[in-house]
Amino acid sequence: MTAARGSDRMQANVFREVNRFGIEEIERPHAGPGEAVVRVTLTTICGTDLHIVRGEYPVAPGLVIGHEPVGVIAELGEGVTGYTVGERVLVGAITPCGHGAGYQAIGGWRMGNTLNGAQAEYVRIPFAQANLAPIPAELSDEQVVLLADIASTGFSGAESGGVRIGDAVVVYAQGPIGLCATVGARLMGASLVIGVDGDDRRLAMALRMGADVGLWPTYALGLIPYPTAAHRALMIQGFEHSFVPGGPQVARAQGAPSAARAWGRPAPCRHVRSGAGIVRPPPVRRGRRSTPRVARSPSCRSG
Repeated sequence: MTAARGSDRMQANVFREVNRFGIEEIERPHAGPGEAVVRVTLTTICGTDLHIVRGEYPVAPGLVIGHEPVGVIAELGEGVTGYTVGERVLVGAITPCGHGAGYQAIGGWRMGNTLNGAQAEYVRIPFAQANLAPIPAELSDEQVVLLADIASTGFSGAESGGVRIGDAVVVYAQGPIGLCATVGARLMGASLVIGVDGDDRRLAMALRMGADVGLWPTYALGLIPYPTAAHRALMIQGFEHSFVPGGPQVARAQGAPSAARAWGRPAPCRHVRSGAGIVRPPPVRRGRRSTPRVARSPSCRSG
């Protein structure tokens, strides 16, 4: 069930110590029973990888980092059925065994944590029967790579938060995970989704991906007056759910409250019709603030 092994060496991004990592030639992995080896064709750099490099998350020196691979099956170990060598697959960042109950069955971040990871020419996949997702021929690597970790992380925020039809949600930080949390909240049935970020490009993307309003943090926290009565009513009356993708670092950067904190009932969605869009802080000119500019978006869906 295995492919010809060829060279036993490969290039990989290896962590050595805090702030020291780089491309090295190391031994190529091979598939044991229940495992697969995937030739990596596309992967990403995750924020967690940066935490490792900075010493904020400890791993063993010599570890290959990375946990979001797309690639082609190069080897299949004994007992792995239903797949073929040469098949394109996506591998999730979490690699559970898929049997029974508990942490081993449904959880387990291993690649780039306790096992060599995906920023390499080849990566060994544990419990391969449960962790290889075939990629349809019509989809490119770029179209599916977000599903390895980023999209599922954002969607799980909406799921674990228990978003229900008609709820109002605010998502602090509209990076890749935040955008996926925004999409997830909309898919879960939220009638009002507000994205908060200090970058207009991210807010514009949030509007394209399902947010009704994009706010800069200074407005979201009430640090400066709201540009309209609609925005003030919206933020004061609050939300059923608030999400902070990226954890404490993002929370501090965005000035967000705890992701678990409930803010009470929201204003009805129709209250923000006239204020929908990107709302940024007014510029400071000679010590005085000018009138804020509001970029309009399509009117609220349920208004």
